[in-house]
Amino acid sequence: MKLTRLQVRHVRILDDVTIQPDARLNIIEGANASGKTSLLEAIHILAQGRSFRTRKTREVVNRDADALLVFGEGRENEFTHRLGVKKSNREKTEIHVDRQRVQGVSALAVLLPLLVITPESHALVSGGPSRRRALVDWGVFHVEQTFHRHWLTYERALRQRNALLKQGASSASLVVWEREMAVSGNEITAQRKRYVDTLAPRVEQYMKTLLQDVKITIGLKTGWGNEPFHEALRTGREKDERFGYTTLGPHRAELEIRTEGRPASEVVSRGQQKLMVMALRLAQLDVFQAATGRSAVLLIDDLPAELDHKKRDMLLAQLSQMDLQIFVTTTDAALIGSETWSSSKMFHVEHGRVSSRC
Repeated sequence: MKLTRLQVRHVRILDDVTIQPDARLNIIEGANASGKTSLLEAIHILAQGRSFRTRKTREVVNRDADALLVFGEGRENEFTHRLGVKKSNREKTEIHVDRQRVQGVSALAVLLPLLVITPESHALVSGGPSRRRALVDWGVFHVEQTFHRHWLTYERALRQRNALLKQGASSASLVVWEREMAVSGNEITAQRKRYVDTLAPRVEQYMKTLLQDVKITIGLKTGWGNEPFHEALRTGREKDERFGYTTLGPHRAELEIRTEGRPASEVVSRGQQKLMVMALRLAQLDVFQAATGRSAVLLIDDLPAELDHKKRDMLLAQLSQMDLQIFVTTTDAALIGSETWSSSKMFHVEHGRVSSRC
């Protein structure tokens, strides 16, 4: 789905903003601290129910308000969808889809598939495994229809097993939940492996474009050893009882990113890590569109700071060939070439106010 209207209220310094984005390229220009990134943040909240900058809603809500509101309209397959998210500074969230209140953010994610690239995105390579696991799960969620159901089943069984471990329950009690974890966990892992296998050659393709001198490989670590998962749970009980939680399983999986036989974070520079993230994101968009035939939204915060002129133009030309709606921030719109795009709009942000410019 591509956004045709966006209304933002009380998101940081954006008090009351309404824009009608272009279906293709949207350039958001303004000085530092003007509210550019806050506009991207609002779109992210609309698509995923949370900010990409912080987990604390009170940091996002305008200091003079009790709650933020983001509303969006978009079209897909001749249908108009309406999405709304209200988040209070007391960490309460209300989500509406097509005027119906819904529970959970998955309904938003299904309608508005979105990825983001920020100046901090290098942490996807250098940071902990949860970030890379989330990268994989974003893709699997959108291309495997049963993934979300299996994940919810697995999480429920995992919580129950962890509670029993803390209580010192018997092995017979644990077995009940281990069986459920094994069934759903094996499905999750099989789907993740298929996705990573599909993603890998596309990552290699984009790496050749963005970072020719560095070759990387990606692969999935399942979160346990080579034995069947149900056996790993059984043999791991003693350790898990000592720790009071489940130490292995799909919730401990990781996407390995390696170069020269070592973790990429140990070999390449921070700038190269950022280019790796861009290759990963482009590959994800490729896989998503090939599998679903749908468009997606891409947010890029401060693109000129991420790439030199040549690579920036190369990336924009590549993106212009994909079925995407893009929002990119910059302090200087002249740095974002729009010549290869079929259509574009520019928005100027100043002190939390947003105006459209031709």
